[in-house]
Amino acid sequence: MIGNVNFLKFGSTAFDSISWNFLDHVMGFIGFGVKWRCWIKDCIFTAKISILVNGSPSRQFNMERGLRQGCPFSPLLFNIAGEALSAMLCKVESIKICKGVMIGRNGLSLTHLQYADDTILFFNFTKSHLIGIGINQMLVGRWAEKIMCKVGYLPTTYLGLPLGAKHNSTRFWDLVFEKVRRKLAGWKTKMLSFGGRITLLKSILTSMPVFYMSLFQVPHKVKNELKKLQRKFLWGGDDQKRKIHLVKWDKVCNYKDCGGIGITNIEIKNRAMLNKWIWRYGMETDSLWRTVIVDKGSSNPSILLPNMSVVPNFGFAVSKGDNMLFWSDEWIDGIILSQAFPRIFALAVNRNEVIFSGKEWNVDQCLDLVKVRVVSWSNAKWPADYSSVLDTYKEPLACGQPRKNRKNIKNILWTAPNERTLKFNVDGATQGCLGPAGIGGLLRNCKREVKIIFSKHISEADSNLAEYRAVREAFAIFVASKWKEDYSLLIENNS
Repeated sequence: MIGNVNFLKFGSTAFDSISWNFLDHVMGFIGFGVKWRCWIKDCIFTAKISILVNGSPSRQFNMERGLRQGCPFSPLLFNIAGEALSAMLCKVESIKICKGVMIGRNGLSLTHLQYADDTILFFNFTKSHLIGIGINQMLVGRWAEKIMCKVGYLPTTYLGLPLGAKHNSTRFWDLVFEKVRRKLAGWKTKMLSFGGRITLLKSILTSMPVFYMSLFQVPHKVKNELKKLQRKFLWGGDDQKRKIHLVKWDKVCNYKDCGGIGITNIEIKNRAMLNKWIWRYGMETDSLWRTVIVDKGSSNPSILLPNMSVVPNFGFAVSKGDNMLFWSDEWIDGIILSQAFPRIFALAVNRNEVIFSGKEWNVDQCLDLVKVRVVSWSNAKWPADYSSVLDTYKEPLACGQPRKNRKNIKNILWTAPNERTLKFNVDGATQGCLGPAGIGGLLRNCKREVKIIFSKHISEADSNLAEYRAVREAFAIFVASKWKEDYSLLIENNS
């Protein structure tokens, strides 16, 4: 970084010009064995190439540097060389030869970024554009003239990704539409079988907008347009002629086991790919991209990624609990157990102190706790005895002394009627002295078999009126029953 200018290199030759001797030296420095390095040398040193001249290959000749495109070893070897470059740049910054771009309020410094064989460090003036962001365009023009490059404007495209455009606008997705239409124009749908069109839809058309969908939420209008292009291709239609869509598109996108053909639903795939960033945000705690986001904004992913519908698409998994703080962590509804149950928490802490720290209980404090509990129990058991709480606390044994003037409770058992009699037990109750009331009753025979049960609400009444209404209701029910001719009635009330 020079001043406030960041230099970018759009590299295309780094992959083809890497030095083999440098690569071997770096591998040895990292710790690769001699035998392994010899194997790598045999793979890259023996490479030969030829040039097509008027459509015919020339005589093969040996290479002196570079890595072969398509070789499975090449990306790994290039990353090894890139790691050496990264280490050298960090060393240069540490000795104050250059400084990186400062990000956020925590002093995060970025000296370089690498994306495949593109490095934000060097650049080719003739192939580059100078774009000013928040800078006077006349000043940008003078800078571009001095370094002999062109002036660029936003929005632009870098590494296939539009920069400076509104993500929710249809124009932002024009490049995706253009790629899909260009692919469709190259295929004659009438010449393909239905199975061939399904295969192309799954492998190519559905995967083309993946890069965009993994970064941005697809607008509703764009999703409908992409679905429209897919439907036309599947059923063999084009711009000139429409074809009947025989099956609903939601059914087509369903799993094969559920009657569909397995075409990927764009909306679901977009939501899944965006939510994956939430997962990565939580798991990749040491990654550079997460560190940059936290330093620039916040550590709360709901603030950083507001457009991602997270909650409906996530579940909970029960773990071992190794990192869980039982008493201090927030549980459902934000409850902290140590605050919700302070007494149990105190007992648990004291137990841990006794077992693990060798501490002992204070007998006097324990006795005070017991006294308080005894007082509470005594007052709950005999609420009519208005003895002083302080007296009971001072003399806890007094709670065991017999109370005077206690009410005598008489237990009365229900007795069955004779064989030719039915007994109706009724009762009435009110809410307060005068308020909403209810009545109920139970009719049984000599064998204690229940014949009739009734209960109902009545209008406002006092207790006496409620009892009377219960008796009257019992009479009315018995008179209307089939037992009135053969049995006599006995009504029993508790008052």
